[in-house]
Amino acid sequence: MTEPVETLIPPPASMQRENTTLLRMRGISKRYGGVQALSAVDLDLRAGEVHALLGENGAGKSTLIKVLAGATQPDEGTVEIDGQVSAMATPAAARAAGVSVVHQEFSLVPTLTVLENLFLGTEIRARFGRVDWRAQRRAATEAAARMGVPLALDRRVETLSIAEQQRVEIARSLLFDAKIIVLDEPSAVLAGRELEQLFEIVRGLRDSGTGVVYISHRLSELTSLADRVTVLRDGKRVETRPMEGTTEADLIRLMVGRDIDAARHDRQHHGDVVLEVSGVRLFKGGPEIDLTVAAGEVVGIAGLVGSGRTRLANSLAGIHRPHAGEVRLCGRAVRLGSPRASVAAGMAVIPENRRDEGALLPHTISENVALPNLREVSRGGLVRRESERKLAEQVIARLDVRPKDTEARVGGLSGGNQQKVVIGKSLVRSPVPQLFVFDEPTRGIDVPAKHEVHRAIADLAAAGSAVILISSELPEVLQCSHRILVMREGAIAGELPMGASEEDVMSLAVGTPA
Repeated sequence: MTEPVETLIPPPASMQRENTTLLRMRGISKRYGGVQALSAVDLDLRAGEVHALLGENGAGKSTLIKVLAGATQPDEGTVEIDGQVSAMATPAAARAAGVSVVHQEFSLVPTLTVLENLFLGTEIRARFGRVDWRAQRRAATEAAARMGVPLALDRRVETLSIAEQQRVEIARSLLFDAKIIVLDEPSAVLAGRELEQLFEIVRGLRDSGTGVVYISHRLSELTSLADRVTVLRDGKRVETRPMEGTTEADLIRLMVGRDIDAARHDRQHHGDVVLEVSGVRLFKGGPEIDLTVAAGEVVGIAGLVGSGRTRLANSLAGIHRPHAGEVRLCGRAVRLGSPRASVAAGMAVIPENRRDEGALLPHTISENVALPNLREVSRGGLVRRESERKLAEQVIARLDVRPKDTEARVGGLSGGNQQKVVIGKSLVRSPVPQLFVFDEPTRGIDVPAKHEVHRAIADLAAAGSAVILISSELPEVLQCSHRILVMREGAIAGELPMGASEEDVMSLAVGTPA
């Protein structure tokens, strides 16, 4: 029989128990070999609450959520859902208990449609076991309506942007009667209206009585979105406190145990033009793009999701061939058509999607760092393991990669440390690339690591490299750039100088007067 569609959507606020403690995690401890990932951590979550979970990469957040999701069993401690101790032995058991986790790294099947992904493994069945596509489509449409954004149900996931894929993940969690929803870095690639839509979704969940655990390194959004915050450091709970009256500086001190000064660029004299883009069309029949970047200059590129920022980065990387125009690097024409050609021309592009495009997850830190630097670590066609190890140690020291083990598998690192490896392997290239293109370089990275990446960008510029910084985080673009180009619908909508405001950027991004 067909499952009633109404049971797939979380019940309204009138059916929820206000002020009820939905979740109690007590004394959660977990050790991996010689590493104590969690040590007697407590966490509780109330109905109708957004509870922020903060900590540096490696602080224990991911392990705690894995315990809650049934993916990892704790060595000690208990998990209570609605006052009942739950074994949470498997992810299926956690889902049955009412826990839904929207991970930072998506679990969608690229070759399936959005609708197929939404119900994968939980299909609504009609008579004789057939999939009831009409009921599934109706339920998916209702979930999209709750989100306030449409879903292209018949498109394959592989054709969607990262932001669109994220909406599919969130919609999937909305389809079922989840009491507790964990959002892991949900805003990492969003900006402008897309970000506001996410906040509206989260507030709607809270208003309906759902408990939300919200993990984010964007501290500014937490002060207005979260009700309480729990901070972890070195696998231990440092403090749980109300968000009201808590400043970003307070959160940073709790996370790292010290104050951190933001890295800022000084106005400086720039050298000769390194990159010239003339009349480039990112899409067939699209507008022409003209831009330049000089030696020692950081040019930020802002814009809403779908504005063409990543398409521009991929064109420079040789992943997408421009439909028209010319690109020159240090006065020499560059024929963009393959990543190999871009690297040979003297470019380094750090991609937005680190797992699929930036790193080889089954391989070690050493192997990942060595891959674009084979000439440096090999002799006579053979890789010298000692040279490979020393190069990896440079990356580990420069960006504070954890663990500090050159033979650690990249797939086993936290998301932030994976990103450090992706960035670091380009920083140690010899000769140093003349142009660096950073596409969302601090996505999923904690505050101290962001500081290190910002310092690395400033150091590259100070050493004479030209840098393009593409980011959804407007404070990052404004802080790190000498000037900002704002993209809209595949074109440069305008240019802003150092010192511009977020309002200035958004006015150009959405096409409204300042």
